[in-house]
Amino acid sequence: MTTTTLGLINSVENTLQPGLAHNANMGLLNSLIGGNVTREFTADANITLVAAEYQTSCLVFTDSPSTLTTGRDVVFPADFPLMLVRNATAQTLTLKKSGQTGVTVAAGAKAVIASGPTDVEKA
Repeated sequence: MTTTTLGLINSVENTLQPGLAHNANMGLLNSLIGGNVTREFTADANITLVAAEYQTSCLVFTDSPSTLTTGRDVVFPADFPLMLVRNATAQTLTLKKSGQTGVTVAAGAKAVIASGPTDVEKA
């Protein structure tokens, strides 16, 4: 039995089918194309993203109730896909790679960002 995702065939996973890596890659493709991830600031501190958060096409930052008291940094990995970022917090966020200066997204604003050679860049 197979299912389709985005018109592509996704094989049922079991030990007799070699399509397991293919299925995993299809899941990643789905999130990159149509994903929407929300990252809640649960503490008044900078955050470093994990793979499940930055492998998406739309990343929304929230802090409900208003957890942040000042602007914060969001640290991205060395490489990540082009994405829309929405800052739904009450503070300015600086999106950057570790040790870099990054780009800012004002409270309530949106930006399309990309992974530059050394830092996060607005697209």
